[in-house]
Amino acid sequence: MKIKKIESMVVFFILQLFLLGNATASTMNIAGEDIKAPYVNDYVLITKESDAEFYKIFETFTSKNNNLKAAYVQTDEYNLIKKRSSKDIKNYKLVQTLKSLEKRHVSSKDFLKLKLKVKRDWEVVLEKVKDKIPEITAQISSAIKKEYDTKFKFEIDEIIPVELFETDSSITSINIGSVNSSKGKYKMVVANTITKIKGKVLVILSYRRLNNIKDIQILKESAIETRNAFIEANKF
Repeated sequence: MKIKKIESMVVFFILQLFLLGNATASTMNIAGEDIKAPYVNDYVLITKESDAEFYKIFETFTSKNNNLKAAYVQTDEYNLIKKRSSKDIKNYKLVQTLKSLEKRHVSSKDFLKLKLKVKRDWEVVLEKVKDKIPEITAQISSAIKKEYDTKFKFEIDEIIPVELFETDSSITSINIGSVNSSKGKYKMVVANTITKIKGKVLVILSYRRLNNIKDIQILKESAIETRNAFIEANKF
């Protein structure tokens, strides 16, 4: 009995070390400031050091105005792709910096101005879409509120803003749109989170293939969890 108890304690201790090691799985250096990239539930963290091949793919997804710092891929998808069983990336996250702000230490006042600009830009897009396809935006809004488990049947040729929310140190916009690929056209929901950590501005883009209305809520929750994980990992 004592031997089994000791074995259990050893296994528990090793597991704790593993979990602690993955709580802050990597460190990104942004113009001299170390920012910890945390473990995100059910996602594999990808850096240039951990998976150069995958990282290079995500660099091609990155705007020329941004720098890619890390990426996350949903665990099952990552494993299938690495086994060559799939080439489909449906759920992933990109952690980026804005080149124009990378070397700056952004104050709370500066970040507030940035949030106001993001809000204004998002509201402009929202008004344009409402004017152009009001019946579609109304239907989507109604469906999101009432039917999280139903199929997403709307045809989309525009970027449609869904929701905008903020905290003192972040602002997140959720939008839906269509993507053209070699396998055809499909819908995606994107959460764009801009957050200030240690005076640096991070852009965390969360993507999810959109099949059901509930995918919007799932992505929103995942984006919030990721934002909170970054903030928590960099408190000290």
